[in-house]
Amino acid sequence: MAKRISIYIDGANFVYGLKSLSSKYSDYHFDFESFIKKIIGKNDLIDIFYYNASLKQKINPRRFREQQKLLSRLKVN
Repeated sequence: MAKRISIYIDGANFVYGLKSLSSKYSDYHFDFESFIKKIIGKNDLIDIFYYNASLKQKINPRRFREQQKLLSRLKVN
């Protein structure tokens, strides 16, 4: 019997976890789709929630734009 699964991703902890593996890793280019498929296996995916604090545009415009692109990429229609 397949389980019903919801996934919650803490964006800040996720990126720091990636960076602890290698400084070249980034959540901005991470393949979330493959990662989620591997986690759920043959179970039923119900929801995915990604949460993170919004960066301040005035402090670091480049990182702000990257974060906005990531969030746009992760949005579900």
